[in-house]
Amino acid sequence: MIGNPEEGARSSDFRPTFNSMIAFSQAFAKPLEALLRQTGTPGEMYLGGAHCIVGLIILPVFVTLADGPNVPYPYGVIATAVVTVALIAHRIERFNNQRKGLFTHSLAPGKSWIPGPDALVQGFAEPALVIAAGIAAKTVLIGLGHYLVLAGIALAINANWQNMARLARARATRDAFLDQMAHRNGFGGKG
Repeated sequence: MIGNPEEGARSSDFRPTFNSMIAFSQAFAKPLEALLRQTGTPGEMYLGGAHCIVGLIILPVFVTLADGPNVPYPYGVIATAVVTVALIAHRIERFNNQRKGLFTHSLAPGKSWIPGPDALVQGFAEPALVIAAGIAAKTVLIGLGHYLVLAGIALAINANWQNMARLARARATRDAFLDQMAHRNGFGGKG
């Protein structure tokens, strides 16, 4: 607890819980983001590292656990193989772009295959499409259907979190510029 309980103290345990939820949403969304984004457009930190590895583990495990041991064919493993190929394609395309001198921000979420403004497409259209596909898939493949519905929710959380981070970086850049201007004007006798 921060502060005195009689004075309306707030719990300090919320931030780690919130960060854990965001991290889990990011990991859950990564396999779908690898398929929904144009190759080479996400940054190296966005579709790389621990979140992708955890996402690749979650996908077959979740699907297998949801359907039980009587699944007719290993579609969780097949889906994981498809996502792995997509991740490799992203890395190859990004490497080729960097050799040409074309770089993206390391945390850039990439450009969607669906046309439109990134914030709207990634925050609403992609999640809605994935949730609709999950609902349709539940009639045939229960585990994959449940996975897609949860992944659609995770996509929405992740896209909105990325948008908030992007706006925070833009504010920080603007504030740094304004600080530089204030210092320059103040030290030059114009402030």
